[in-house]
Amino acid sequence: YYNQGQFEKAVDELSTSLALVKSAKAELYLNRARNALIQKQKLDQRPPAIRIDSPGQPFLCSGFSATIRGVASDDTFVQQIMVGGKAVGIDVSEREIPFSVDVPVVPGKNRISVMVSDISGKTAEAFVEVNVDRTGPILRIDRPVEGVPHSGARISVEGYAFDDSGLVEMVLNGREIPCDGREVRFKEDVNIS
Repeated sequence: YYNQGQFEKAVDELSTSLALVKSAKAELYLNRARNALIQKQKLDQRPPAIRIDSPGQPFLCSGFSATIRGVASDDTFVQQIMVGGKAVGIDVSEREIPFSVDVPVVPGKNRISVMVSDISGKTAEAFVEVNVDRTGPILRIDRPVEGVPHSGARISVEGYAFDDSGLVEMVLNGREIPCDGREVRFKEDVNIS
């Protein structure tokens, strides 16, 4: 039917065949028949759409890979999905295809591309940002200076803390120091025993 230009019949027969037995040849010709029918009837009106379900944005992790999950959809048929340069296996084009891909990440900011193509060749692209932090914060104590004698039951502790990904919590001698952002300077009087 495909070679005769009877694309509707080809789609019906190939769909029935694939429902019974999986065949790479039938998958190939079903995609070709669908594409020919869409082109003939001018059915493809829009580019594909991409919905990213995970990870939420912004995303911060300490791992070596991030799992990108989502759904690619189209008004006709999705034919190809690429996540971080890796192709998602698609046997037969569908109107909606879920995907889940583990993508390697490096320390710092990672901008991961999700690209989808429909059966007519229209494309869409989305990006997922994954920030990777594998190191702890920097903590510097300026006072008291080590080796300098002190007198009394209290000393003044001064210093600085910094983390590129942001500070969440800092506790000095049981007391929480307010953290808001990437750095905090602190000066606290502490009882010593």
